[in-house]
Amino acid sequence: DGSMTIGKQTTICYVKFKGIAPTIKPLVNQIEKRCEHTEYQSLYDDVLYTWFQTRHYLLSPIITQKLQQFEASDLLTLAKGVCAYMMNVCKDEFDLYHSLFQSPQEERLYQYLELLTQQFYNHLWSRINRENDMNTLNELCNLFSMYVMQDNNEYQEERKQLKFGKLIQTLLKDTQGRLFSRS
Repeated sequence: DGSMTIGKQTTICYVKFKGIAPTIKPLVNQIEKRCEHTEYQSLYDDVLYTWFQTRHYLLSPIITQKLQQFEASDLLTLAKGVCAYMMNVCKDEFDLYHSLFQSPQEERLYQYLELLTQQFYNHLWSRINRENDMNTLNELCNLFSMYVMQDNNEYQEERKQLKFGKLIQTLLKDTQGRLFSRS
């Protein structure tokens, strides 16, 4: 809806799904418990596929709209803002997923989150790829490295928490490549 703000659209995306979670979770749990049978595994795969497709369909336009609002003239400021926004989106998706699904399907969850962060990557990379200032590229590498290093935190390992650094490793590597090509 064009008349609705991005904040309202995002809130609705989460409130509606969190509202139906108590109804859906017991059904999903029953399917998960029976996944050793081929038919149930197939059904569970279909549920996950539909979940990820639906969430992507709902969030993709919101993310695109929000990323277009980030137009700081300073690339480092832009990167910090966009990273914070995408980390929050991914954390919300991570938490919502875990409120419904118990089975450890982390690989599939991260594949979905990588798909969501592709827009983020494209948005930032178009600016990074044109950046010639070595200090800015170095600062970007430091920023992205910080997220990657946070994933190695032992406390985080003990709890089910989003590993955002895993989602921006490609951006870090590509930015490092840009920095090295400039030196």
